[in-house]
Amino acid sequence: MGAADAIFNMICNILSIYACVRGMEIFLVPRHRGWMVSVPLYIGTWLVNSLFYVLDVGIRYTNLSFWVCFMTLAVFLYEGSWKRKVLAVLAMLATGIVLEDILWIVSSILGSPVENAALGCLCSGIMLLFLVVLIEKLLSLDRYAVLPLSGYASISILSIGSMVLAEIITEEVDSQELAMAALSILCIVNISTYHIYHKIAESHKRDMQRAALLQENQMYARQLELLQQSQQYVRVLRHDMKNHLNIIGMLIKDKKTSEANHYLEELNQEFAVAVRAYCPNDIVNAVLSSKEQAAAAAGISCEFQIDFAEAPEMEDIDLCSLLSNTLDNAIEACKRISQASERFLNVKARCQNGFFSYKVVNAKVNEVVEENGNF
Repeated sequence: MGAADAIFNMICNILSIYACVRGMEIFLVPRHRGWMVSVPLYIGTWLVNSLFYVLDVGIRYTNLSFWVCFMTLAVFLYEGSWKRKVLAVLAMLATGIVLEDILWIVSSILGSPVENAALGCLCSGIMLLFLVVLIEKLLSLDRYAVLPLSGYASISILSIGSMVLAEIITEEVDSQELAMAALSILCIVNISTYHIYHKIAESHKRDMQRAALLQENQMYARQLELLQQSQQYVRVLRHDMKNHLNIIGMLIKDKKTSEANHYLEELNQEFAVAVRAYCPNDIVNAVLSSKEQAAAAAGISCEFQIDFAEAPEMEDIDLCSLLSNTLDNAIEACKRISQASERFLNVKARCQNGFFSYKVVNAKVNEVVEENGNF
C-alpha cells in the first residue's frame, strides 16, 4: 500500500469512527469524562483500526479490532448495562457491513460495481453517517432538538454529491496519488460538515431550552404573584372576620334576617373568589382564578368544571400555557360582543385513566361557515 493510500485510509477511518460513535450515542448515554480520558481513548481507537487497515490483515481481524476498540469506548465513556453496550457495538458493526454489501449490490445493478477499495470505504462511511443522522432525527423525542427540514436536505445533498464526486474522481483521475488526495479532502469536508451541523443542532437546542426556561420563569413569576395576591386577600378577610361576625350578630339580634343573609352571601362570594380551588395544583388554580376574575370583570358569565381525579401527565408550564392562551382568546372573543348578557364562557377539564380532555365554549361574534366540507 502506497503512502497516499495509507493516508487516505487513516483519514477515512476518522469518518467511520465518528459515524460509529454518533451511532452508539443512539443507544447509550455519554458519561461526563474529561478530555484527558476521552481523547486518548478516541485516538487509540483510531490508531489501532488505522493500523489494521494499513497492514491489510484481513476483514476478520479488522472486525475484531473494531469490536475490541469500541467495546473499550463503550465501557469507559458511556452509561448503561453491559448488554446494552454489546448491543450498541454489534449494531454499528453489523450496520457498517450491511451498508457495504448494499453499496456493492446497488452499484452492480447499476452496471458499475465498486471495485476500488478507497471508493467503497468512503461511500460506506458517508452512508453510515447519513443513516445515523437520519435515525437521530426519527428517534428524537426532544421537542428542542428539531431543526428545519432544509438542514436535513442540505446534508442529503452533501452525502449524495460526495459519493457521486468520489465516483468521478476514481474514474477520471489517472494519478493514484492525486485521486487519493482528492478523496481525502472530500472525506475531511464531510467530517467537518457533519460535525459543524451537529454543533449547530446542539446550539439550537440550548437556545430553545434557554427561551423555554425564560418563558417558564416568567409564567411561574406571574402565577406566584397571583398566589401571593390571593393569600394576601385571604389574610385581610380573616383579619376582618371578627368585624364581619359582629355585624352579622347585630343584624340577627335586631331580627334583620334578610339583611344578615344578604351580607353572608356577599361575604361568601368574596371568599369564593379568593380561595377557590379547582384542583390540587396551586399553579393551575392561580391561572384559572385569575382568568375567571378577568372574565367576571368583563361581564362574562363563567362556568368552570375542573375534575382532576389524577394529575395530568403534563409539565406545569405546558398546562398553564394551554389554559392561559385558550382562555385569553375566549375572553377576548366575548369582549367583542356588545350585549353583556350574551357573553358566556364554559370550561370543562378532566383527567382520568391517563387521558386529559379540555373543552372551552365561548360566545363569539362571527358565525362558523362551512363550504364544501371546509370550515
